[in-house]
Amino acid sequence: MTQQAIQAVSTLINTLPEGVSAVRFYREYQAALRTGEIVAVPVADSFTIGCRKCKDDLVRTDLSFDRWYDKTVRSLALHRARQGVVAHAEDVTSGAVDFDRVAAQYREQLQARVAARTAVKRPKVRQTRSKPKLNDAGSERMAAPPQPRQGSEQGAVDPGATSTGED
Repeated sequence: MTQQAIQAVSTLINTLPEGVSAVRFYREYQAALRTGEIVAVPVADSFTIGCRKCKDDLVRTDLSFDRWYDKTVRSLALHRARQGVVAHAEDVTSGAVDFDRVAAQYREQLQARVAARTAVKRPKVRQTRSKPKLNDAGSERMAAPPQPRQGSEQGAVDPGATSTGED
């Protein structure tokens, strides 16, 4: 039996090039495992990506894995570099990507951006509020003489005074 090249997923993630999201790579890795594109064996170890705890696997690094790894890293690097429709120059010149289809998608993307910019409603300029004007009822209240307070009238009974019982 020949010795196969086996590598842990945690070391693969630690050696990812700059600009490639480790979380996205791990999601792509799990999807490739489910589809059978790559082969791995679970181990008891775990590692963290950011604040997320992930289970470690041992991956057989054969030719199919190397192709998957290169394709995934390239696509994730493009995703980080530029949003929207993007293709590698080598893929376009080699014919791996349909030029007309990508050009049509790019045109639709540009048209959608222009439509989104023109559809944005500009907020109205907020007008300053003027002071409220007094109506007729308010002006009468201001002109009326002040009413005397209750208990300040002549002959008011002092609550602290003793009563004589003659009323």
